[in-house]
Amino acid sequence: MPLVITVQTDGGLNFDKPAPICFPNLPNPTTKKAWPPGTKGSLISFNHDKGVWEDAGNMTVSADGNFFCTDPGVGILQPGWHGPQCPKGKKSPQPPPDCPGIYTNDPEKTKLDVCAGGCGIELNEALAILEKVTLAGHAICNSLRGVATPQQVEDCFNDNWLRANQERANAYQKNADCKQRCVQCFGGPGGTPRPLSFSPRRTNPALANIPEQTDLIGDQLRTINDEMHRLIGPFALSRSSIPAEVINQLDALANQANAVAGGDAAAYIKNRRIAVEEEALQNAVDLGMEPLHLNLGNAPPYSVLYLARTVRPSGIQRLRGDTEPYGQYTLFVPPDGELLDVSFYDPKTKAFGLITPNLSSKVPYDLPRFSLFPLSSDTPDFDKDGIPDLVEEIYGTIRTKADTDGDGIPDGTHHPPSPNLRSPSSHSREWHRLRGVKFRRGVCRGSVERIDFESGHRLQRGAGSHVGR
Repeated sequence: MPLVITVQTDGGLNFDKPAPICFPNLPNPTTKKAWPPGTKGSLISFNHDKGVWEDAGNMTVSADGNFFCTDPGVGILQPGWHGPQCPKGKKSPQPPPDCPGIYTNDPEKTKLDVCAGGCGIELNEALAILEKVTLAGHAICNSLRGVATPQQVEDCFNDNWLRANQERANAYQKNADCKQRCVQCFGGPGGTPRPLSFSPRRTNPALANIPEQTDLIGDQLRTINDEMHRLIGPFALSRSSIPAEVINQLDALANQANAVAGGDAAAYIKNRRIAVEEEALQNAVDLGMEPLHLNLGNAPPYSVLYLARTVRPSGIQRLRGDTEPYGQYTLFVPPDGELLDVSFYDPKTKAFGLITPNLSSKVPYDLPRFSLFPLSSDTPDFDKDGIPDLVEEIYGTIRTKADTDGDGIPDGTHHPPSPNLRSPSSHSREWHRLRGVKFRRGVCRGSVERIDFESGHRLQRGAGSHVGR
């Protein structure tokens, strides 16, 4: 945010109606340019009760380009800090119903059939995401050479492998859970309907409109994808350096993928993902299913941890935080950044999930719902501290060091495990994070710290005080 203001009152009461506000349209700190007329953004307000920044509503740049003003009906609702944010944050869908909405009138199709068809559509989307994580992820890691350190580049390859490996298992588990939900919702009083069929990728109606040539290209890219996954696996598991000859093999496979895709495999996969998303919506309608009820997810009625990774010219930026109940959250991506993925972890059930943003403008929400699945006992844990490597990145602890904060207690034995392990003597405190800044609810005097999430070193210490309600 280029400008943040504070509104003070003589009491702690909120306003009875939104107070409209206009901010000067200052140059963005990243691009050094003001936003053009008509640009949409958000009014961001700090909620002192929750200790977090929230999207308070839409804003629009005025026709003369001089001001960023709240839209009709939007404004400041409470005393505190406020500022304009652009581009708008990416929001998750509203909490889903227990069962998907089915409105088929086809006598040949039962609601159970339609629901099962929706599960097949979801699986196709999950497999498309898997391809994007591996092949597009490889391109992103390659782009970091010369920008990030060699270790950060290797970590990028290893992290993508861990995510792809987990997603392979989750995609089919999610499909099984989806079918089970169909049985529970539409199985009838007997509870023992005929077995649900699985429609193979090539014959699934979600991909029926994609030409055969596109399928052939996709088949070749999946073969290359699998080979890249096989090559990186041993080094991701051992956290050892990837030899130059293996890097050369990966580069050769990436070049082969580009040739197969007509020049740019990452762009091809992106366009294919958009096609899959749009066809999924249309096929849901054709099946007789409410499109927004595809991928209901299983977010719990309490908050869970998340880690959002954004690709910027300087490297990969990581933002850690907590969702609201039922998986509600909003992410703000810098103008020069692209959201790569979001990981979720529930410490209560030790379950993990991953989503990548929707790419089609026709999809109602930027972010899909997420599903959490228990991590298996053989999930990689390099430092043997009891926290799997995938989860260490969400917490912000060091995956190659069992005792991140050096207090003599392994990271995995802190109760409960907490993202504040980088800050000594703070294991029992509740912290909230924004852009790498940590602060505690309540009274916070001279204790705001900026921390390098990779090394754990303090970068600077803030001064002043703030009292939260």
